[in-house]
Amino acid sequence: MLIERSHNAEQLWAALLPHVPAPETRQFVIWASRFTDPQIERALMRTHRKFAPSAPPQEATTIHRYVTGLLLNLEREQTLTKLLMAESELAEIAANLAGQT
Repeated sequence: MLIERSHNAEQLWAALLPHVPAPETRQFVIWASRFTDPQIERALMRTHRKFAPSAPPQEATTIHRYVTGLLLNLEREQTLTKLLMAESELAEIAANLAGQT
């Protein structure tokens, strides 16, 4: 499953960023082991928009780090969203309990 997911990410890179050398396979495996497929897809889509062939050229390692940064930001956003939802649910439970007494 992990190898398949990392391979899918490599294929997406090739489709979206053919003008940028891809990171080593190991990097795709690392991304696939930590991040969800939608997060990887979203990060690669954003990278595609930012580093289109018409954009000023960048070092490949700069673009690789940019993707990793996007993935970390997406992970933090998702964690924060989950925490806010849990907090909201707890507040609702507390309100319901207060109304029962």
